Parts: sequence; C-alpha cells; structure tokens
Amino acid sequence: MTEGRAGSRLSDHADRRRAVTEFDRNLVVEAGAGTGKTALLVERALNLIAGAGTPIDRVAAITFTEKAAAELRERLARGLDELQALARDDARPALPAHTEARRSYAWLRDERQIAPQTIAGRSLGALLDLDFAPVSTLHAFCSDILRRYPREAGVEPDFRVDEGPSFQTLFAEEWDAFLAGELGPDAGRPALWRRALALEGSLNMVRDLGAALASFRLPWDAGSERAYGPAPPGALFGTEIAALRDRIATLRGHCSGMTRNFEVFLDLTALYLEAFLDRGPRGMALVEGDWTLDDYLRKKVPLPGRNLTGVSAEEALEVAGRAQDLVTAFTRVDEEIIGTVVEAAAPLARRARERLLAEGFVSFDALLRLTRDLLASHPPVRRELGARHRAILVDEFQDTDPLQYEILLFLAEEEGPPTKDAYEARLASGRLFIVGDPKQSIYRFRGADIEAYRRAVGRIVDCGGELLTLNNSFRSPSEIVAPINVLFEAFIGRDTTNEQPAYDPIVSARGPAGRGLPLVEIWSVAAAGNVQERRRAEGDAIAAWIAGNLDRTEATGEPLRCRHVALLFRALTSVDVYAQSLRRAGLPFVVDGGKDFYERPEVGDLIAFLKSAANPNDGAALLAVLRGPLGAVPDAELASFAASGSRLDLVASREVDGDRFPGVRRTLELVDSFRAGMPGRSPDEIIRSVQRETSLLVLHASLFEGAQRVANLRKMMAKAEDLGRRGLSLEETLRALEAEFQETRVEGESPLADETVDAVRILSAHKAKGLEFPVVIVPDVGRDPRGGGRPATEATWVRRDAAGFLAVCLPDGTGNVAWAWHAQSARRHQQAEEKRVLYVACTRARQRLILVNSNEGRGAPWRDALAHLGYSIEDGFPADGPLAGGLVAHRLVRPEAARAGAPTATIDGGWAEAARVFERAATKTAGVQPPVRSPATVSGDDAGAAAVPDERLPVGARRANDLARETARLAGSAVHAALEAWDLRDPTALGDLGRRALQHLLAGEGEGAPGELRARAEQEIRGILDDMLRSPLPARLVSLDIIGREVPLIVRDERGLIWAGACDLVYREGPGRLVLADYKTERLAGDPAAAAERHRPQMAIYLEAFRRALPGTSLRGEIIFVRSGVSVAI
Repeated sequence: MTEGRAGSRLSDHADRRRAVTEFDRNLVVEAGAGTGKTALLVERALNLIAGAGTPIDRVAAITFTEKAAAELRERLARGLDELQALARDDARPALPAHTEARRSYAWLRDERQIAPQTIAGRSLGALLDLDFAPVSTLHAFCSDILRRYPREAGVEPDFRVDEGPSFQTLFAEEWDAFLAGELGPDAGRPALWRRALALEGSLNMVRDLGAALASFRLPWDAGSERAYGPAPPGALFGTEIAALRDRIATLRGHCSGMTRNFEVFLDLTALYLEAFLDRGPRGMALVEGDWTLDDYLRKKVPLPGRNLTGVSAEEALEVAGRAQDLVTAFTRVDEEIIGTVVEAAAPLARRARERLLAEGFVSFDALLRLTRDLLASHPPVRRELGARHRAILVDEFQDTDPLQYEILLFLAEEEGPPTKDAYEARLASGRLFIVGDPKQSIYRFRGADIEAYRRAVGRIVDCGGELLTLNNSFRSPSEIVAPINVLFEAFIGRDTTNEQPAYDPIVSARGPAGRGLPLVEIWSVAAAGNVQERRRAEGDAIAAWIAGNLDRTEATGEPLRCRHVALLFRALTSVDVYAQSLRRAGLPFVVDGGKDFYERPEVGDLIAFLKSAANPNDGAALLAVLRGPLGAVPDAELASFAASGSRLDLVASREVDGDRFPGVRRTLELVDSFRAGMPGRSPDEIIRSVQRETSLLVLHASLFEGAQRVANLRKMMAKAEDLGRRGLSLEETLRALEAEFQETRVEGESPLADETVDAVRILSAHKAKGLEFPVVIVPDVGRDPRGGGRPATEATWVRRDAAGFLAVCLPDGTGNVAWAWHAQSARRHQQAEEKRVLYVACTRARQRLILVNSNEGRGAPWRDALAHLGYSIEDGFPADGPLAGGLVAHRLVRPEAARAGAPTATIDGGWAEAARVFERAATKTAGVQPPVRSPATVSGDDAGAAAVPDERLPVGARRANDLARETARLAGSAVHAALEAWDLRDPTALGDLGRRALQHLLAGEGEGAPGELRARAEQEIRGILDDMLRSPLPARLVSLDIIGREVPLIVRDERGLIWAGACDLVYREGPGRLVLADYKTERLAGDPAAAAERHRPQMAIYLEAFRRALPGTSLRGEIIFVRSGVSVAI
C-alpha cells in the first residue's frame, strides 16, 4: 500500500517500503488506525519467504486473538497462492499493486531480480508447509514451546490448557485440606492463625488471596522461604513526596495572603508525608499539630484565601488536594495485616499450583509464566528456539502484556553470554518485526501496559532497531479524519507521558469524499428524566435515523442497509435500552457480547437440553426443555402430568401415556433418542450434534430476533465444543457453562453473526477493534465512566525501576504500600485509556461518524472532550448548525420528533389481540399489593422514600426533586451499610466504608449513575458521617451491649400481610430486656419526638416480630437520628 488516491504516492511511502523489504535490523512499526498494519505484515512475510528464502516454518507470525491469527493464516495462504500464480505467468507490467502479493512480486522481480521459477517454487513450498508454520496467538506459541521442553518447564508433555473450571475444582479440594491441616490439632502455625482469625472475614481473604497467588498471573515466587516482603515507602513514593514537599515549601515561602486554615493544612500535610517516609503510616498518627489526623482527614481542603499572591488559587488547591489524597491513601496502609494474610495464604497457593501442574493442567496465565521462566532459566533452550525462529513477526504489539514482551525479547537474543533479565538481552539483528499502535492500547484489563510497551520498544531501539511510523489511513475520507485529528490532538495530546503516547495525526489516503457536507455529526438529544430515560430517547433518535435512511443514498453515498450501521459503546451494560428502540422500529440487530449474553433464553435452552440428556435425574433441566421451544408442552398438560403422580426425574418416554400426555411423551422421546447416541462420542461431538439432530436452531431462527438467537446459539456451541476439546467431560463442560451465568465476562473475539446478515451491529469499542463499518454511531457519549466494583480481596504486582512488589488490598480497603502506589497509578492509566477507547470507536467509521449525547450534567469525559470541536453545553444544548469551522455538523434532536419519525413494527391481528389481553391483565393487577413488603415503606416521611413527581412542576424542578430523592436514598443506604460494618473504634475507617458501600450500591444497580448523582451522594454521606462523629452517638455505641446489627426478620400481621426487613441495631439493656433501634439519616427540623412518631408503624412491625420470636422478653423500640446522635424511645 504505497499509493493513495489517483495513484499519488503516500507521504509515509519510505517507511512502508523499508518495513516490507529491510531484513537486516529489528523494526518497530507504529501504525495508526486504518493504515494497513496486517497487510504490511503479510507483505513482509511474502518477501521473507520468496525473497530471502526463509522457510515458512522458521517464520513465527504472532497476533493477539485466535480470530486475528486465523485471518492472518488465511491471508498468508491467499498471498502465497497468488504469488506463485503471478510467478508462473510473469505478467507484472499490467498489474496494479492492489494486493500484498502483487506488491511483493513487483519488488522481487524489479529490485531483487529473482527468477520467476524461484519465486514460484518458494511460494508453492511455503503454501504446502503453511499448516506447520507457527501462525498463532502468543498463548498457542507458548503452549508449543512447553510441549517441546516439558521436563525443563516442569509440565506434563500432554498437558491440557485450563480456562478455569479445573483450577476451581482442584482449588476447592485443596482449600478444604489446607484448612483441616492449618486449623486442626496438628497445626504448625498457631500464632500466625491467631492473628489472622482476629481479622473480620479472614478465611475468605486467605482463600481469595491464595487463589490469586496460585493463578500464575503474578510473578510471585512460590518457592521463597518468606512469602511477603513489604515495599519500603521511599522506594515507591520517595520521588513524588519529595516533589510535593518542595512545592508546599515554595507555597509557604514565596506566597502571601493565605488563610490561617490553609497554612495549617499545608504544614500538617508536609509533616504527615515526611512521617510516612520515615516511619510508615503509624508515624503519621504521632505527628502533633493544630489538628489531629482524624480532624485532618475529615476536613475538605481549605480555601487559600482571596488575598493570595505569588501563585494562583487553582495551583495552590491542586498541590493541597494531591497531597491530601496521598495522606488519605496512606492511612489505609497496614503492612502487618497484609503480611499476616499473605503468610497465611502462601502455603495454599503453593499447594494449588503444584496440584494443577501435577494433574496435567496448565492455565492461560501459566502458559506465559512458565514459558518466560523456562527461557530465563535455560539459555540452551533459548538458543535452540532462537535458531528455529529466524524471524518473529508480531501484530497488535500494544495489546501484549509485560510478560509477553519478556518472552519475545528472550527469543530474539543474539549469540553470546546469556542474561536472566530480558531487558538486558542483546537482540539479534533482523529477528523482530513489531507492528502496533499505542493509541489503540485499550486492553489494560487483560494486562496490556503502555509503560511496558514503551520499555520494550526502547530496548529494541537501543539494540540497533528502528522505529518507523505509518500515518496514511485507507479507511476514512478527509472529512472524517480531519475532525478526528482536531479532537485527539487536544484530548490525547502531542506530548508523551508515562500513561499516554503522543498523538500522531493520521492522514487520509482516500482524500476528500467530495460530497460537500460534513461526515461527522454530534447529536444532542434533549430529553428530561433519569439516565435510562435519556438513553431511551437516544435509542429512539438513532432508530428513527436508521429507519428513515434505509435504501437511501444521503447517509453514505450508496443505498443504506442495516448491516452498514454499527452502534459502538464504551460498555455493554445498558445496550438493552437501545435494542428496545431498534426493536420497536422493526429494525433487525445483533448484539455482540455483553453480560446479558448468558441470560438469553436460547442459550438457556441449549444448556438445559444438554443437561437433561447427560443426566436423566435432572428434573429441573428436563422441565426447562418441556416448557421451551423444543418441547412446547402446555402448562396444563404438565400440571396434569404432575397431578397423575408422575415425576420428571427417572422417567423414560415409554412409561408415559402418549394419549394423555402427548407433548411430554414426544419431548422425552427426543431426549432419550439423543441420549442413546451419546456413548462413544466426545463431548465436543455431542454438543455439535445438537445442531444436527434437533430443531433448536430452526425454532429460534423463526422467532423474533432470529438472527441474534442463531448467532448466540452458534457462539455458545463453539464455546462448549472448545471446552470439550480441552479435555473436560460433558458434565464438567456444562458446569463451566453454567458458571458463566453467575458472572460478567469479557466476551471472546469471535463474531456473533455472519457479516452478510442484514442487521445493525451493537458491540463495544473493544470488540470493534480491527473492524470497520460504513456508519459508526457512538451513543451515550455523556456516560459517566466511573463505576464501583464490589469489595473483594485483590492482588497485583507492581514494578518500580528494577524492583517488584506484591500489592494487596482487602475488602475493607486496607492495603499495603505497594497497593497505595498501584491504586493511584491505575487511576491515571484508566483516565488515559478512556481517551484511547474513544479514539478506537471514532476510527472505525468509513463513511459517516455520529456521536450522540443526552447528558447536560457533569462528569462526562467523552462529552466534555467534544469542546475541542466547538461543542459546549455550558448554556444548554447548542442549536443546529456547523461546529469546528464546518468540519462537524450539530443536530439538536427532540425525543417527540424522533419517536414520531420512527416506524413501528407491523403487528398482525393475533398479536394485537394478545397485546389487548395483556393490557387488561395489567390493569387488573395494577392495584395488587406485593406479597412481601418492607417495613420501611410504612414510615410517614422517610427522606429516602420514593415519591410521585408533581407533573405540574417545571421539568427542571422535577429533575431536581428526582435527584434529591435519589441522593437521599443512596446516602441513607450507604450510611446504614457503613454503620453495620464499622468496628466502632476507628473513625477514619467509617468514611471509607461509606464510599465503598456507595460503590457497591451503584454497581448493583448497573452502570448508569450520572456523575452529579454520584458526587452529591458522596457529599451527603460525608456530611452525615461528619455530623455523626461530632455527636455523642459514637461514644454511646461503644458503651452498648450490642448483640446484633442488621438483624433479619419476617412476620405476618393480623391482616395476613407479610413483612420482611432488618433491624439496624439490637442491644441488651439489662437481664431479659432488649432494645430494637433503627437508624434514620433525615435532617431534624423540629421536635425529635414528633419526627420519631412518623416511624412508629415501622417500629411496631419490628417489635411484633421480636415478641413472637422471643416470648417473655422485655422489648422497646428506639429511633436514632444519625446526624445529631439524638435517640427517641418508642
């Protein structure tokens, strides 16, 4: 690809030519989106094989995913076949250089003067040997290395690759045996376990940390005598703290006009940072000053003062805020606790690792770790492999992780004294050819590390390699490329940092489309309501646009089809809202991945059928088959079958009366017949036969969203077959698939539907990487990317210079110094990667790019970045018109107009009648009360209770009311959870518990909490807890004889209503006397007794439940107003 439009030479022509023809030095090619990275790699491989005479089995071509590896192998085969055909005819003058083979042939003949018969012979030989060539993912490449050297690597020669199920089973067995030994009568570490068991939730923490250490993901040395060594604070934070203290000293020495509070704040901050470096986190508590450490942590950064001179207030606040963030993080460090948990978990991790390998399994992480260790420890193996692989071609280099970089550097080492450090290896010239784009590094969650990428590239260059740059994109016209450059030159920036590569503008090799209109649009969807309502409005607008442009040429210059359009999301957690809009408009679509994939009915139908066939005793699975599309047995028939005394377990079709129960008999015959053919078949053959021997695919294809259903079934079958081929039994395969239902997974790289299916594609930006579409729509640009994970024990590995440290965080937020460093580094990297994800999404568009926003609030980095294109919401959504000097068109969309313009699916008479019946049923049941109620709903005026918005209020006022109610609800729930988990001793821990509880609540509700709501809830939680800590309540709680917190209860009252809830606090007031207390986070505006009276009905339910459970016990109720600490007896 050296020519652009109208045959003009590309501006990066020289680097492209060197990339495919220069074999005497190592090359790193940084290629922007759409520049033809894979084509470049294929052309170089053809030139190596046919020009340099390198046998194809000596060329290792490595890429990131199995899908990409398969595509690369296919393109190599096509190129070799075309190359030998060209050599046979030798007809190069008339051939335009539009393929890798044609460009290769022209170079081989014109510049290398290689005879056609030589080219043909080498190409044909390589084509015949292609099946033996190492064209694969790096994991598959490492698997081959381990099988070649099993003794040196310490693995079984016929090991099986485990994706997780085998490890989980073996680990559970080892955990039971480990506990029996560690806590039994012959326990060898009683002192350690006394310390460990004193920690709340210690067994879960030891188990989870043991699993993390055993996973091979971390470079933790399982054989070391001491499992844990803390990182010295100065090793990780010395440079940063020194810089902050210097800036604080500059502020204090050269600025005037500061408020007294700001001066005290800065002085204490400097002392805390110094104490941490000298004596660790405990040293900070010994610092004496105007405020205690607890006071300092509760305070917001004071204002520096209106009379500040010598520096701007913004810079002063930035220094103070950054320093306070560090001090706050340091207070959560406890090396002693982390050391106790690690030492307790270490033997478990060692046992689990050894057991997995002894059983003949190697995990994906172990493939890399064991290969790296093999290469580091066995130089002769390294030399043999280096001689075997004369050329190593690597695609998508930016997506590999630090461990993979080490493997590649070891393999490229030249002859000479070996080293154990891959970054000290001297690299053989011409061994490595690396292609990647650091601007598209978006797989950090899989281990990709932009700093490690830069370090690896630096090592290649230091050893005589060279960095080449490709920036001519063949994907998008100038009308798309120009706005993208304007946006990302500002958003990503032109300067390289530790977390972000510099933005190198791309150039359109296509030139202008010449249609005389902007091809990049920003839509503002003016919709009121919460985030889901705004997303629904966005979906309606998108559906209306697609439906209105079908078969028309205005959008792309050619008749638009559904398959031309892709909706790319940052995350797939809210795609259902958009899918519903497409569904209402009658537009076919397929969703590629997402956590709802495993909850789809067709996926459940497949698993249920396989389970029922595998286990005749599984009545639940058989019932699912009977009621599903394969059985379609009416519920009335099933009820009669059950009433006749028949059972679904241990029932054979011949035992069922076919006249009375025809559907049951027919379905059982299908299952029995399938089961009879299972013996002698491998699990993957059994799974594959479902498609052949049942009508499952046909049935789901005939239903609504048939394309999506069939694609899901085929994907699930491929997943099941893969598990079966890896050595799992059918039962183990099914258990592994069922486990998928319980967790959100990152979907594999396989496409969900054939590209010829005429359906709108819905997928994440990550899934779209490497793909392109005529029209790309990026909805939900105004989403808040922040999300809270559930508290868990986490472990990772951090490197600083040549040292490495284990970083651990426990569920309550306690961590070590290494984790504090990791957490702040991870935040910076996450913010940088968010920018690159948007870049990837925008650069998928071939003919049209549309960015959709409906958020007028705060906290939306993607939306705020559009300010670089002239898009601002400071005064509300802008009017229709051009932006960025005409590069971008802005469109203001009203939801009513979008819905009015959207077609609806045609509904026949039968479905219309069904809809009317449903409406009547819904009307009848609208007033039905839930079978189980919460006592909290009977409080008269709870601050967090839901209320019906007054439609007479203006939209802005209704939104403010909605926000206030949601803020109160979230803050109240988070404070309750924090008080339940609080140890009543450490005030500083309470705020962290409140923050983590809020993260948990938001995670449980799914992505979508707007930034303003999150920020307000955090502020409200801080306010409630700060007020409480200043009140008498903490001291009183410590003095109480507490016997339970969040005590669950369920009771039926005299009207037959069932109430279920939890009492916040139960304490003993004396012999035979209990007090039931309930926390309230509302603000007291008057008489506390009057406020408490509103909650009397709720307390009456609690008291009745306890009276029935504890007859004869004296009980009374109490309302505790958390903010003031006031208690009122009821």
